[in-house]
Amino acid sequence: MTSGNRLIVGIAVLGWSLGCGAVTGRAAGPSDTTTRKAPARLAASVDAVAPGSTFQVAIAYTLADDWHICWKNPGDSGAPPQVKWQLPDRFEVGELRFPAPRRHEVGPDDFKVVTFIHTGEPVLLTTLTAPPSLEPGSEVVLGAELTTLVGGEKTVQETQSISLRLPVVSDASAVKPAEAELFERAARQMPAADGKGKFITVTAAPSVKSVTIGAEFEVAVTVAIKPGHHIQSHRPYIPGLIATELIPERTTGVTVGKPVYPQPQEKMDRKLKMKLSEFHGQPVIRLPVEVNDEATGTLLKLAGVLTAQACTDETARCYPPETVAWSTTVELVGAPAAAPAGQAARDSAAAPGTAEAGGEGPADKTLLATTGRDQAGPPDAGAGAQSEEGLSLPVMLLFAALGGLILNVMPCVLPVISIKVLSFVQQADEDPRRVFRLGLVFALGILVSFWLLGAFAVGTKAAAGGTSWGEQFSRPAFVIVMTSIVFAFALSLFGVFEVTLPGAASGKLGAAASREGYPGALMKGMLATLLATPCTAPFLAPALAVAYTRSYAEIMAALTAVGVGMALPYVLLTAKPGWMRYLPRPGAWMESFKQFMGFVLMGTVVWLLWILGDLVGAEGLIQMIVFLTFLGLGCWLIGRIKLTWRRAGRYTAVVGAVLICLFGGWFAYGYMGSEDQGIDWVDYRPGLHKQLAAQGYTVYIDYTATWCWTCQLNKRVVLHTAPVEQRIRSLGVIAIKADFTDGSPMIAKDLREYGRTAVPLNLVLPANRPDEPIVLPVLLTQSIVLEALDEAGPSQAPLPPPAQLVGALSEAGPAS
Repeated sequence: MTSGNRLIVGIAVLGWSLGCGAVTGRAAGPSDTTTRKAPARLAASVDAVAPGSTFQVAIAYTLADDWHICWKNPGDSGAPPQVKWQLPDRFEVGELRFPAPRRHEVGPDDFKVVTFIHTGEPVLLTTLTAPPSLEPGSEVVLGAELTTLVGGEKTVQETQSISLRLPVVSDASAVKPAEAELFERAARQMPAADGKGKFITVTAAPSVKSVTIGAEFEVAVTVAIKPGHHIQSHRPYIPGLIATELIPERTTGVTVGKPVYPQPQEKMDRKLKMKLSEFHGQPVIRLPVEVNDEATGTLLKLAGVLTAQACTDETARCYPPETVAWSTTVELVGAPAAAPAGQAARDSAAAPGTAEAGGEGPADKTLLATTGRDQAGPPDAGAGAQSEEGLSLPVMLLFAALGGLILNVMPCVLPVISIKVLSFVQQADEDPRRVFRLGLVFALGILVSFWLLGAFAVGTKAAAGGTSWGEQFSRPAFVIVMTSIVFAFALSLFGVFEVTLPGAASGKLGAAASREGYPGALMKGMLATLLATPCTAPFLAPALAVAYTRSYAEIMAALTAVGVGMALPYVLLTAKPGWMRYLPRPGAWMESFKQFMGFVLMGTVVWLLWILGDLVGAEGLIQMIVFLTFLGLGCWLIGRIKLTWRRAGRYTAVVGAVLICLFGGWFAYGYMGSEDQGIDWVDYRPGLHKQLAAQGYTVYIDYTATWCWTCQLNKRVVLHTAPVEQRIRSLGVIAIKADFTDGSPMIAKDLREYGRTAVPLNLVLPANRPDEPIVLPVLLTQSIVLEALDEAGPSQAPLPPPAQLVGALSEAGPAS
C-alpha cells in the first residue's frame, strides 16, 4: 500500500528542485552568515541548570522571505532538519517537536508535488534532562550541528553549529525562566496536544491489537466535532476554505498509504449560491498501514496531525483552521529487538524513520501519500498495484508458464518447431534417447535466455536501490511510461512495426548454433528465443515491469516459468516425435491470433489509463492520449523502413521517429501541460468581479472554456506570459477565471450583458468603477492587454491573498 507532469523526467526535476527535494548549490558554511537562508539559534527556557532538572530547548529559525524548511514528514520529496546533539555526558534529550505544518504545492494541476513546510520563524522544541551529578558553580555547553534543506528559488543544504552556555546552580529554586516570549510563541505554533483542539477532538485506534511483520491493518482516526459546528471536507468546493487533511508522521517499520476519507455531506449555500462539502458529527478517516521488515521492538507507535477548519452550522461563520496531534500504538510480535534509543535521540532530530540530510534515506521505504486523495470513489492506482502484488507465487508462476506456452503459437515461433525437432531426429540417427537428450539441451538453451533476461531485471532493480516498485503504480510518471511501452508493443503485434535484434548479434549466435551435437543444440535454444523477439518482446516488457513489484527470487522464478512454458513443446516432441502430427498447421490464422493478442495488450493500456485518470484527472488523461498519438506515428514511421533502403535513409527514418516522439512529449506535457504559475486566479462566482471592483480592486476576468481554441491561444501567447503576469502583479489586479466549459447559465448571462454570445470574453474593471468595464477584443495581444491594464490603473484597496478573497467577501455579504 502506498502513496502525483510536464515531461516525464521534467516533472520529477520540477518537484525536487522547487519543493524540498534535490540539493542544489552548495552547503552554507560558518562563513556564510550573510547569505544563509535559514539561520538558527539555540535557546533555553531557563537561565541556569540545576542537577537533575528538566527544561526545554528551542531551535529558533529566522527564514528569509520566500524560503521554507520541511516538516518532520516532508511529503512527496525532501527531508526535515537533522540535528546531531553535542551535549555533556549523561544529558538526556527528548524527541524533537515541530510546529503545525503548512501545505505547499508545486507543479501543474494534474500532477501536484505536495510538501509540508514551515515559513517565517518556526521554532523546534525538545526537552533536556540534566544528570544529578552536575557540579554547582560550573558551566555546561549545549550544542548541536544542524543540517537543513531550505527551499525557495532553488533548494540548498545549509549546515551550521549552534550552541548555548548555561551556568549550573545548586537548587532548582535558583533557576529563573528565560526567553518567555519565544517559548510562548513556540507553544502556540505546536499542534494541540492530546488530540484536543478548540472545535475538534481527534482520537486514533488500530483495527487490530497486535501485528507481525508483513501484516496489513488500518488506523481509524475519529474527529469529534463540537456540537453546532461542522468542518470542511477534504475537498471543499469554495476556494479559500481550508480542507480537512490528515498527515501521518514517518515511522520506521511501517508503510502508510493514502488516507481514506468518508463521504462528505453536500449542500447548497443560499447566500453564496454555491455548493458546500462538509463533515458533520464524528467522521472517521481510515489510514491503511503495512508493517515492513524494518520494524523492531514490541510496540509500534503511529502518529500524525489533522488540520481542519470549523464553521458554525447556524450562521456559517468560519474560524481559523486548527491542527491537532494524534497518536496510537499497536503491539508488534516476532520482530527483532529494538536498538537502544538514547544515542539515536542524540543523533537525529526527527522521529524514527526520517531522512538523513541531503536525501530521503529510510523514507524511500516509508512512502507516505499525503495528498488527501479521496479513495471512496473509483479504485486508484494503489489498489491496482496491490491486486498485482496480491497474486500468490504459485498462481503467478502458473500464469507465467501459460504465457510462455502461448508464445509457441505466435507466427515467429510455431513454424520452426517441427523444423527444430526434425533436425534433432536427423542428428541422432533416429536414436530416441539421443533425440530426447538433444531436446532437453535445446530447452536448456531457451531457459538460459530467460535467465539472462532475469539477471538483467534483477540487476537493474538492484541498481535502482532494490526498492519495491509496487508503489510506482501510484506515481503518474511511472504509469505514463508503462502505458507508453505497452501501447507501443501492442502496435507491434498489430504489425505497425516489429521489434528485431541487431543483425550482428543474431549472426554470431547463428554461427555458433550451426555446430552439431549438444553445444549446437544449446545455442539453437538461445537462438530460437532471440529470433522470436518480435513476438515475445511485446509480452515480456510489461511482464518485466510487473516483476519489479516482486523480490529478486520471484523475478527469477517467474521468468524461469515463462522459459519452461516456451520450452515444453520441444521437450514433449523430442520425447514423442510422432506427436508432431497433432501440432496446429501454420497459416494465416497465426497472424490473426497475433493481432488478437495485440488487443489483449490494448486492454492493459485501457487499465493503465484508468489508473492514470484517477491519478491526474481528465486533463492529464487527454495529455496522455495526445502523446500516444505521436508515439503511434513514430512507431508507424519505423514500421515503414525497408531493408532495401540505403543506410542513410533508414537512419533518417529512425531519427525522424524519435523526434516525433520527443515533440509529442513536449506538446502533451510541455505545451498542453503548461499552467500559469505567476498569477493566482480566483474562481468565478456571479457578480464577484463587480463586487471586487466596487470595493476598490482592479479586476481582470477571463471568460474561457476548455473547448475554445481561441481561449487557449490567448492564454498561451498572452495571459500566461511574463510581461502580462508582471503587470497584473505590480498593479495589484485580481484575476478571475470564469470557466464556461459546462455551459454555465450564469456565465451565459454575463456574456449577453457584455454583448457576446460565446467565449472568449476578457474584461478589465477599474477600481471603484464596476460599471465602466474595458472590453477586450476576441483575439488578444500583449500590447492590448497591457494598455487596458494601464488604463484601468492599480487597485486602490489593500490586496489580501487570493485564497482569502471568498472568505472575506462572505463576511461582507452576497455578491450583487
